[in-house]
Amino acid sequence: MIKVAILLYYLRIVDGTGRNKLVRGIRFMIAEILVYKSTYVLIVLLSCRPLPARWLRKDTAWAATHHHTCINESANLFIGSLIAGSEDLIISLMPTLFIWSLQIPLKQKTIIWLLFSIGVFSSFASYARAYFSWHIYEQEDYICEFKHSNLAFQYYQGMPPSEGRAHTGFS
Repeated sequence: MIKVAILLYYLRIVDGTGRNKLVRGIRFMIAEILVYKSTYVLIVLLSCRPLPARWLRKDTAWAATHHHTCINESANLFIGSLIAGSEDLIISLMPTLFIWSLQIPLKQKTIIWLLFSIGVFSSFASYARAYFSWHIYEQEDYICEFKHSNLAFQYYQGMPPSEGRAHTGFS
């Protein structure tokens, strides 16, 4: 939700300046982020049929007596990381559209732009995460045998990659 807070701050700065396209773009990004985060959590939580297979499928005793299917986790994390990185990149570069029109010296504009653009590093981190997570998940020995029927752990696991939590492979 940090991204939404940043976008609301942008909206506060830009709203009422006559930059209607930028205001619509910011509102679109807020809606996109909220829909994406909700969808991502639902996909992760409902990724296995039946639902208990989400946390019990690595339990060999349970898996031997129950039929279950799950979606490809590496694809889910890969796509999620790409989307999160793209969101970060767009949010980081959005201030460029209104900073350069400010009536202040170029040096001050550049400093303000650099401060707002620090988020570009977050997008690069998300892209690197997408690349490395794909390769790690595709290895056969990445699974750590871990008993986890804890609902809090499932909530932690279900957070989108952009929320700053480590998306582990314990599933």
